[in-house]
Amino acid sequence: MIKIEKGKGAYVKEFSPEGITETMHLYLQLNRHEDYILDVLQARAIIEPSVAAYAAMHRTEEDIETLKTNIDEMIKAGDNSKLHAKLDAQFHLDIAKASKNPIIPLILTPIQKMMPDIKFKILNTVEDAHDAAIVWHKKILDAIIIGDPELAFSTMKKHIEVAKEHTILLLKLQPPESIKDTDNSTEIDQNTN
Repeated sequence: MIKIEKGKGAYVKEFSPEGITETMHLYLQLNRHEDYILDVLQARAIIEPSVAAYAAMHRTEEDIETLKTNIDEMIKAGDNSKLHAKLDAQFHLDIAKASKNPIIPLILTPIQKMMPDIKFKILNTVEDAHDAAIVWHKKILDAIIIGDPELAFSTMKKHIEVAKEHTILLLKLQPPESIKDTDNSTEIDQNTN
């Protein structure tokens, strides 16, 4: 919350969504433990189905176009796991924004900022992970487009269950300590408004 400028002094930083989410992300990164990947998935399973339901109720045409564009870019990314992982996290943040509750992106951004590194490892380890993400994202978007909150909820829940299956497979193939931030980490859109 303090910015130090050499030769000038210390200043209180301007409050912003990025400052809040970056602080929480840093906390999560510094306090990781062996089961952190499963903890991240559990948090997502608790939060994201309801967020998808709210997105189905409150989304705009602009939100729908943003989500469609994301899926199109994910398809074009092909086997580019780094880009795919970044787009995957952004898709979930765009759903949070579509909920029209400004608190939801603040909660999900620190969690989703951890996802590209995890997803990158999954994409490079689990054979059908690329295709599964696209299939489930399309199903979630379809539920949001038709404005069906129950379908959006259940589809997101199933998507995260599939993600958990992929994660468990990853953990069987790679020890948790080897799954950490790498140079493959990617920035995701921090604009939560």
